[in-house]
Amino acid sequence: MAKGIFDKLLEKSRAIKKSEINILTLSAGTNATKGNVPSEFAQQAVKKYGVDIRHHLSYPLTKERIDLADLILVMENKHKDRVLELVPLAKNRTFLITEYVGEESKEIPDPFGGPLEKFQEVADLLYELLQKVYKIVIPKIILH
Repeated sequence: MAKGIFDKLLEKSRAIKKSEINILTLSAGTNATKGNVPSEFAQQAVKKYGVDIRHHLSYPLTKERIDLADLILVMENKHKDRVLELVPLAKNRTFLITEYVGEESKEIPDPFGGPLEKFQEVADLLYELLQKVYKIVIPKIILH
């Protein structure tokens, strides 16, 4: 859901600014297997933001994916721990999303297995937080 939402924010910005913002977003799960599509509830939860994640495929977290990243945002501390277990040198670029935007460092629980309402709550929180991430990241890219 987070990747889909952030990609939509980037898409809107590119249309408004009529410029190319070169950001590649990747998604990886600490317990993901390769090639699964998001749950129906995840797909429904992001639709209100104009996000279509029907064709997104899951990908496991790997050292190679971590090495590609300039910034790694995670939802839970166990995700951060896993990133650092694989690549200890990623410490200075790995953050809880809430931590990165300067809020109290709190985890965003995975709604997997929960009702649609839980997915919607998480999607709403992600949308709010990722708008803040966008406002931090884009000026850094434009200035480079």
